[in-house]
Amino acid sequence: MTRSPIALRALVRPLVCCLAVTVFALPPAGRAHAALPTKEMLQRLPPSVNAISVIDVEALLNSPLAKKQKWHSKRDVEYGTRPLMVPPEAKTVLVGALLDPSNDLGQQWQVSLIDMATDISIDDIAKTEGGYVDPIDDVAAAWTPSDAYALEIAPHVLAMAQPANRQAISRWLKFAATNKEPALSEYLTNAMSRLTDSSQFVLALDLADVPKRHKVEERLAELDMFSGRDMKRAEVADLLVGLQGITATVSVTDSIQAELRVDFRDDVGPLGDLAKPLVLAALDAFDAHLSDIDGFEAQLNGKSVTLSGPLSIDGLRRVGSLLQMSTTKFSDLQDVDPAESGSSNVVQASLQYYNSITALIEDLRHTLEDSRDNHAVWMERYGRKVDALPILNVDSDLLAWGANVAVTFREMGLAKRGAGIRGGVRKSAVYGDYSYSDGGYYASYRPAADVKNQINREEQAQAKAVRYNSWKEIEDTRADIRRQMTLKYSVEF
Repeated sequence: MTRSPIALRALVRPLVCCLAVTVFALPPAGRAHAALPTKEMLQRLPPSVNAISVIDVEALLNSPLAKKQKWHSKRDVEYGTRPLMVPPEAKTVLVGALLDPSNDLGQQWQVSLIDMATDISIDDIAKTEGGYVDPIDDVAAAWTPSDAYALEIAPHVLAMAQPANRQAISRWLKFAATNKEPALSEYLTNAMSRLTDSSQFVLALDLADVPKRHKVEERLAELDMFSGRDMKRAEVADLLVGLQGITATVSVTDSIQAELRVDFRDDVGPLGDLAKPLVLAALDAFDAHLSDIDGFEAQLNGKSVTLSGPLSIDGLRRVGSLLQMSTTKFSDLQDVDPAESGSSNVVQASLQYYNSITALIEDLRHTLEDSRDNHAVWMERYGRKVDALPILNVDSDLLAWGANVAVTFREMGLAKRGAGIRGGVRKSAVYGDYSYSDGGYYASYRPAADVKNQINREEQAQAKAVRYNSWKEIEDTRADIRRQMTLKYSVEF
């Protein structure tokens, strides 16, 4: 069965980022209970929130895999390669965000609330982040170069607000100080109950009233799986416009398993064996292909579709990049004295920085072997991950190389995105007119498939050429910097 890479784009963009953040497994041994966010944390999230994630940090870092990978050991050279960037000093991390479901889930704003087991002062945060203390409405705050403010909003509760818009943050602080009850939507509230003894992470996206009927009809018409099946296509469209949201959970033992739940207003029976192909088409359309999900099993349960299967470390690293704290440098560098810049500290910091970027490169390098060229989301997110790495005491030449890698990641993502935009503009000329019928709004056309496919091939060929040339540059410069650092410090990089 062949899937059009542009199919379902307008409908599935709200789905895809969260489709990727889908990881579930058994609870860690000896765990007593889930670290649910307190009522006080939840009531600080404004009603406009349409996406939330919660991480039980204590349980996550006590899992066998986390211990084996040393996610908690900040002095280890492999620390920066951990897939989920959370402060080891935290008990619970709650992230609330306003995302734009119709624009590649673009982030309008985000606030992270961290229940700290060990306090970190605003002064220390400003120092380790390379920012400065800048109180807002008498709340202790620090501006950081990550385009975020760190705020001490209550005893043992730290907030990270992004972007660093002082006016917007001031208004949010006033709301958070006076609001008495959680203002989350019913869907997000219900999703919170999924953080239990059998999960360490919950991510939910409220998508009620997002899908547009004419866009759904248009995208379904482009899928080969519905060729000659107009009645089936209409039946599926009726279901898809009733999309309610997505909830995903995550837990880690000595391995990772995954489960995704997509909720609808009506029974999902009409999807039948099309459920999984539609999810895969959604991922590809959003340029967020995740090979692990190809092997997942799909089940239809009442008004929900679930996908489940094993997830790799690389897969967890990718999904962890989708909705994460804006920075954790304040934690990563908490025990590092900036005045201590001796050779051993430089070597340690430089090794950690190099190994972290190498892990990201190796992860994304697998996309060259993938038959699908749908990875723009990961390229963009990994550029941000490089930017978020601690740079204190890192060799200056190594920092310059890392900055170039981040730029190259973004350029590859932009090349793929640009191809989609140019192709969309060119293909718009082959669409027909919309009409009305007794049943409502529908598109009375059959796209000129041959013309549109040719446009798509031409634009994607240009993007692929950029990708291959960029990867050659990354590999060449990585070999050069490794040789340079090894000779300079007499330590194998």
